[in-house]
Amino acid sequence: MKRVLIFLGMLLFMGATLFGQQINVTGTVTDARDGGSLPGVSVLLQGTTTGTVTDINGNYEISAPGDGVLVFSFIGMQTREEPINNRSIINVEMESELVGLEEVIVVAYGTARRESFTGVADIISSERIERRQVSNVSRAIEGSAPGVQVTSGGGQPGSGIAVRLRGFGSVSASNEPLYVVDGAPFDGSINSLNPSDIESITILRDASASALYGARGANGVIVITTKSGADRLPEMNFTTRFGFSNRALPEYSRLSTGDWMVTQFESYRNFRHFGGGLSLQDANAEAIQDFVANIGNYNPYNMDAGDLFVIDNNNPWLVSLNPNAQMLYQEDWQDYLFRTALRQEYDFNVSGGTDISDYYLSLSYLDEEGMAIPSG
Repeated sequence: MKRVLIFLGMLLFMGATLFGQQINVTGTVTDARDGGSLPGVSVLLQGTTTGTVTDINGNYEISAPGDGVLVFSFIGMQTREEPINNRSIINVEMESELVGLEEVIVVAYGTARRESFTGVADIISSERIERRQVSNVSRAIEGSAPGVQVTSGGGQPGSGIAVRLRGFGSVSASNEPLYVVDGAPFDGSINSLNPSDIESITILRDASASALYGARGANGVIVITTKSGADRLPEMNFTTRFGFSNRALPEYSRLSTGDWMVTQFESYRNFRHFGGGLSLQDANAEAIQDFVANIGNYNPYNMDAGDLFVIDNNNPWLVSLNPNAQMLYQEDWQDYLFRTALRQEYDFNVSGGTDISDYYLSLSYLDEEGMAIPSG
């Protein structure tokens, strides 16, 4: 047993010595997409400052311990870590590093990386649009980007808003920005686009944005990129949204019809008493006689003015409505004008493609009521 333990100890010592000693590691670094060599790749021994770079043919050579780890890094490629494991030849394939969508800006003349773009641009992603229940594209822009001035001409469902990127530069000409949809100037109604079909909206306010379009881009450019398919099997999506809208603030308290009639009677009576020099009794009598004519022959009750008001005999200042008076028609007109408006939206799309083409088809239905009944 003692000999066995001694033998195992010698093997462990030899293994540790073998893996700890310096060995010469060589290899080639290639691109995983096409197999081409990658020159200038950094090859660094992990945890140290020892390193090298690949030559014009993608080859490298480095001295490292057998139990070390080599770190391969290159701009635009994913960093690779390869344990040496006492190997003298290590060939590495590097994968491309995908750029996040938020790092790419769609500009009037193509695309640009955010860190390399020197102009003024704001991006509204599809995720931000989907979080808001908007009926048109202009509503999606409202409040989503700093420095963008928006004004709404009315609250009717589906109505657009005026968008200003550079203020008001002309009195007689249009101040509307130029809309570019999928690379082409769009002269139609921007509200005809379905917000659910938009991939991103880029708002360009600097002078370089109008370089490609000349005077047409003088008021700024709004670049809209719609969704597209991908190289995959057909994918179908169906989305439905329901909502409602009503007054954000409660309605103000108002006088009832009877209270309003009494208030108008007292106002006319006091005017004739204090302003016309009549006694209180004569002012009450004249108010009863002329009240209906004085307010435009308005009387929603089933009684004449002579019977409509009751004056307290003990205190002629006190006037009340006859308790037997009945209204001929309903006077709460707001119940006939306003409502709790419902909103329902249905979106269906199918997308897919192959390695040579792709497609994206969509169908949408929107029914949005207005809080004011005549608005739609």
